[in-house]
Amino acid sequence: MELRRIADKLGIGTYPEALETVAPVDICDEVRIAALQEKFDLFREYYEEVLSEAQRVSKDPELRAWGEAVAGYAFQASVKDFKTTPFPLPESSVGFLPLLVQLPMVPVAVAAYRGRGFSEEMIHTLLSTYKGCMDVVYSKTGSRGLNRTYFNWLMLYSKALIFRYKGFQFEVRSFSDQAVILKNRETGKLVPLLLQGEIHKSGMILGAAGCEDTDGSWTAEFLETEEGYYGYPAINGKVSRGKVFYPKEQWVCALQPGQFVLSAHLPKGMDISKENVDEAFNTVKEIANQWYPDFEITALYCGSWLLDPALADILGADSKIAAYGARFARYPLLSAGREVFNFVFPPNVTALEALPENTRLERGLKKLYLSGSYIHAFAGVIL
Repeated sequence: MELRRIADKLGIGTYPEALETVAPVDICDEVRIAALQEKFDLFREYYEEVLSEAQRVSKDPELRAWGEAVAGYAFQASVKDFKTTPFPLPESSVGFLPLLVQLPMVPVAVAAYRGRGFSEEMIHTLLSTYKGCMDVVYSKTGSRGLNRTYFNWLMLYSKALIFRYKGFQFEVRSFSDQAVILKNRETGKLVPLLLQGEIHKSGMILGAAGCEDTDGSWTAEFLETEEGYYGYPAINGKVSRGKVFYPKEQWVCALQPGQFVLSAHLPKGMDISKENVDEAFNTVKEIANQWYPDFEITALYCGSWLLDPALADILGADSKIAAYGARFARYPLLSAGREVFNFVFPPNVTALEALPENTRLERGLKKLYLSGSYIHAFAGVIL
């Protein structure tokens, strides 16, 4: 009840019940903050501000109590569950409290990375992401600290579930999309089948940007029998209207929800040439299974606007971006159609007419969006 009173005072509505019983963790420990700065240069030029914020929070009983309960919950919650834990600030706000909540986990994450065989140099590089996220938030908003998006991103590092390799950031995660991936026993061809979902007449997920009208939509379903699998295949990313039967003597279910995958994240401006991607993708699963043998990683996964087949129309099928997307067995996601803006255009430009046209990609995207169309996020799998 005490936590409920605190939540009411801070303007927080619902929260996970586990916060009522979790052991609180001190988030204002200046000795820990100083040690993280000394050992890892974790904060760099933000160090004094982090200390100042810790001192401020320590003098606010309700804010400190809430932060310490959330920090305690962070140790036991999954990354997915923790994403819904509320903070006493709007979703888009920026502040240092989300960073303070994560700091008690950093020494545990360092120990976990060491235990998995990561070198000290690799660990220092991974920890530089904390400062890097604050840099990005500051460049986009002009405010210091973290917003919710980058707080959630840093949770992967606090849980030691992400690493860098050949320019990529690979996240160890459970395959949780509502899809299964069939593999042809002879040819190795992959076919994604949605488990269930309402499909727009275009083959996109109903409700995705530009795909809100229900006329001509249908329900995709998946059925497994002793003889085989029935479903609606995604062809070049779009779900086909016709139900298809895949006999088990020819097809095997190679990936389904609950199995572990490596989710590939691409930092802005990274090299996605054929040579670099080949080198990374051909070796990363073997390396990841050495570091994470308890996860039995079976596939590479990517969920990104880079996988939208429409990019081949803008840039050409032989472009690096189109070639990258074509590597994957693709299927649509419920997409707001705005993901591309975080990576291609300046953060302070929101009006479509004012978007820059400095590159072929910028020109093509601007023309497409001004016409009322979208680039969507798609998912893709490589086995």
